[in-house]
Formats: sequence, C-alpha cells, structure tokens
Amino acid sequence: MDAEILEHYEYFNRFYIRISFYKLRELASLPWVMYIDTDNKPLTTENYQAGQSHVSNVLRLENSLGGLTGEGVKIGIFDNGMIGKHIDFDNRVTQVYQGNYGEHATHCSGTIIGAGRLNINSLGMAPKSHLYSRNNTSFTVQMLLEIQNYGIMITSNSYGYMTQSQCGQRGKYDGNSREIDKLTNDSIYFLHIFASGNDALQCINGWNTVYDNPNSSKNILTVGAIDKTDIITSFSSRGPLVDGRLKPEITSVGKSVYSTYPNNTYDFAQGTSMATPGVVGMVALLYEKFIHLNNGDKPDAALIKGIVCNTAQDLGNIGPDYIYGYGKINGLRAARLIEQGSYFSGNITQSNTHTHSITVPANVGQLGITLCWTDKEALANANPALVNSHHPQWSKCYERARSDNALIHCIIEILKAPEQCKPRAFVFTRATKEERIRHFLICLL
Repeated sequence: MDAEILEHYEYFNRFYIRISFYKLRELASLPWVMYIDTDNKPLTTENYQAGQSHVSNVLRLENSLGGLTGEGVKIGIFDNGMIGKHIDFDNRVTQVYQGNYGEHATHCSGTIIGAGRLNINSLGMAPKSHLYSRNNTSFTVQMLLEIQNYGIMITSNSYGYMTQSQCGQRGKYDGNSREIDKLTNDSIYFLHIFASGNDALQCINGWNTVYDNPNSSKNILTVGAIDKTDIITSFSSRGPLVDGRLKPEITSVGKSVYSTYPNNTYDFAQGTSMATPGVVGMVALLYEKFIHLNNGDKPDAALIKGIVCNTAQDLGNIGPDYIYGYGKINGLRAARLIEQGSYFSGNITQSNTHTHSITVPANVGQLGITLCWTDKEALANANPALVNSHHPQWSKCYERARSDNALIHCIIEILKAPEQCKPRAFVFTRATKEERIRHFLICLL
C-alpha cells in the first residue's frame, strides 16, 4: 500500500503513517482499521487578553477549607511551551518539556500554584501543589508517560483543536476522546480538566460550539467561563455535543484573571483557558482533603467529578444546562461533603441492581443526589458515546433528573419528609459483558 509508519503507540493501538490521499479508501476498507484522521489540525489555546481588574473569591477558599494548599498533589499541565521563570513558583515546577517559554502556560500555572510573593492578588488556588509541564502535542501519549514516570493525578488542559465543522456538527467523539477516556478508565484516580473553548460567537446563540476532541470526552471535566458577577462570558463555548451530551459540566471565573507572566511579572488575561486552571487548583485541594481523610488513598476521578458537579452553585436555568453546566464550582461545599463522607460506592454488573438507603434528617425539604461512574472508552465516532448507563429509581420522592457524561443528577423534593429515601434499581442496559462498574452515589442535603 506504500504507507510509511512514522510512529506506533501500542497502548492506544494507534499508528502515525504517511500515505497517499488516493490510498485512504483502500486503507479504510481493511477490517482492523477502526478510525482514520488527519494529523494537521491546529491546536489553539483558549485565552483572550484583557486589561480589567479581577476579583474572585474562589482564589481565597484554601483557608476556609481547613488550611488546604494542595501539598502532595501532582498536576500535569499541557500547554503552549515551558512555564516561564517566576519567584511565585519556588521549586514546584518540573519542566518535562524543553523548548520555548509560553506566556499562556505561565499565566495558567500561576492560577494553580502561584505563591503571591510579589503581589498577593496573584495567589494561586493550590500554592503548594507541584506542576509537571509538557507542551500539548501528542498529549495523550505524554499523559500516559506522566502517569508512569511522575504519578500525576490531575491534568490541566487549556487548549483544543480548531475545528472547521459547521454549527450543529461540533463536539464529536473521536480517537483522541477515546484515548482520554481510556486513560481514566485504566487509572481511575486520573482526572483530566479541559477548557470548553472560546467559540460561542461563531454559532447562533453560542450553541454547539465546544470543540471536537478531546474536549468532548466523557470522563473529563470541561470548564466554561463566567465573569465576577457569575454571568457567562460572551465567548465561552456551549453545548450540546453532537450526540446530545451536556458540556461544559462546570464554570469558573475566566474574565480579567490576574496571574503570573514570565520574568517575575503579572498581567490580566481572559478565556476559558483562565477558568480551567482555577478549577484544576480547586480540584487539587479536594484531592488533598480526600487523601488526608483516607490514609493516603487517592480518590476515584469519577467521585471527585461527581462531587464537583453535585455541590456546584446552580446558575442560569434551574438544573444543569448547556451554558453553565451544573453551575459555578463551590470548593467549600465540596470539601464539606468529602469531610462528612456523604457518598456511597458499590459495584454492579450488566442487568443487575444495587440499592442504597439514605437517611434524611428531619425538616430537610430537598436532597441533591448524583450517581457517577467512569465510563469505558467508546469506539471513535460513536453516537451516542456513552457505553454504560444506569437507570435509578427513587421511592417516595419526586425527581428532576438529567443523565449525561457518566453522571445522573437529581434534585429530590421530599414531599412528606419520609424517614428514608431509597434510590434503587441501578440497571446497566448497555454495559459490555466483561464490565464490572464501580459507581458512586453522592448526596447533598
């Protein structure tokens, strides 16, 4: 077939090849070929420059969460270059990638780990966490190496593929989406956090403007940008995805964010790029909280993702929506839920059921329940992309429910204040035969 193999990644069953355009149809006809895509789609970082002041309470939550600083939490940041030199970073940056320095990478890093030494307004979310810096080419392969070599727990990803897809056809689940989901499915504590994109002005009312892969993966948190008054920014990309899934899941301040620039300087920037590291830093604090309370054990990524969504401050329409997702991240609520242990876990196989009982205190009129799991990677171009599905049933309760991205979230109105509300019959209808899925039930009173 006259194809030249350039690279082969056995873990992902992926080949990079050079082949004539006129041979593609023949290649696609081979029975072992699952998916073909070009390797020249440009990556773009998700920031706009701005020159306005920024105030964000989320940057000060570390004290109210019990002195959390992110110490011991390892974070991989994938961006447009090396992190610039800055006194705020101390010795908490490992430059795995060697190349040009990136202002964008430096700004995002400061939001996560900045110590605020020269300006307290630049204090990061998790100022004692450690960053491992790589560029964002061949990112899934690099993420695998980061797990194997450094044991990172979280990744910060403020980039996406610039898409030429028409409005209504964006947010496809492709080969990169599949590989991101496989990484989490194989290393269950490994949570990826991605920017949703800045393309809302490209389509009518901003709908269906979240980038194609990897921002449309199932097991990640995708972040939208709000301003300091909790209003969605004009640029923040919105769902739904091609298969109808909800994106983004969460929002954070991404307008006029003040953070580090190279050579001990600071500046403002805006974009979903700036919102994403704010969420990454907060998630690092939640990992620290969980590890401290569980004898050093790391949390499942699905559990932290579910807690973040369950405890978010609802914005926009009531309940999850395609603009704000589940709302604005609320680190204080999330940390309290972890401290109180207000979650259950269990395992389930195809067509079986699992029952959890929840004791509801007196005079509680509403209960927020989130059922979450890490979903198996789907085939590229799958529609729908969800492989496994739960079907919860609730006794004595009224539910407003939405199922999406391996999450089912319900607000239960307790009409007669029953002593117990019993979710039951969690049934997988599309589970693969070999699957044994661990799920979590998260409860917020």
